Amino acid sequence: MIVVNYIRLIFAGFVFTLFSLPMIVLSFIKKDWIYPISSTVGKTVLKLLGINLSIEGTFPKGGPYIIMFNHTSFIDAFIFPAIVKGKYTGVTAKENFKIPVFSLILKRYNIIPIDRQNIKTAIGSLKEAEKYLEKGFHLGLLPEGSRSDNGALKPFKKGGFHLALQSKKSILPIGIKGAFEYKSKLTCKLQPGKVIVKIGEPLPSTENETIESLLEKTYKTISHLS
Repeated sequence: MIVVNYIRLIFAGFVFTLFSLPMIVLSFIKKDWIYPISSTVGKTVLKLLGINLSIEGTFPKGGPYIIMFNHTSFIDAFIFPAIVKGKYTGVTAKENFKIPVFSLILKRYNIIPIDRQNIKTAIGSLKEAEKYLEKGFHLGLLPEGSRSDNGALKPFKKGGFHLALQSKKSILPIGIKGAFEYKSKLTCKLQPGKVIVKIGEPLPSTENETIESLLEKTYKTISHLS
C-alpha cells in the first residue's frame, strides 16, 4: 500500500505539472473563452487524479459573486475553476506564490496575494480584489484563511465580509465534501474517491447587514452544504 501511495503521489505531481502548462499558455490569451477551457482542464485533472466530481446545484447567473467555500485539500485549486461560470480571480496566501509552476498560474490569472499576518497589507489586497469585482470578475476567497487540519470548518476571518459589504456584492456559498478524505493537509496519503460540491444560493450584502451577521449566516450555510 505504501508503494502504491508513492506512485499516486508521483503521478499527481506529474498530472499537476502537465496540466499547469496549458493553463499558463491560455492565460496569455486575453479572451473570456479561456475560462470555460480552464474549467475543462480542472475537471480533467480531477478525473486523472482518481476523483469522481459530483456537482449539486447550479452556478447562478449574474454577479459577480464573492465565492466562499471550505478549504480542506490542495485539490480545491482545481475544483474552483471546474465549477465557476464566467471570468474569475481570487485571493490566496502569499506563501503559495513560492510554489514552482503553481505560482505562474496564480500570477497569470491575476490571483491576489494576501499576508494574513499583516493587517495593513491585507487591507490593500482586499482593495485590489474589489477592483476586479468592479470589472465583473467573480472572486474566490477562502474565509477560513488556510486549510483545515481535521476536515472541520474553522472560524472565519472577517476580511472577506468587509469586502462584501464595501463592494455590495453577494456571497456565493459553496460546500465541498470528500476533498479532505482524498488528501488532507497533514498526510501524504492519497485516497481516490467521490468529491461532492454543493452550490448554495447567493447571500446578498444588504444595507442592514453587519459584518458579524453576514459572517454567521455564511458560516452556517457553508457548514450545512459541506
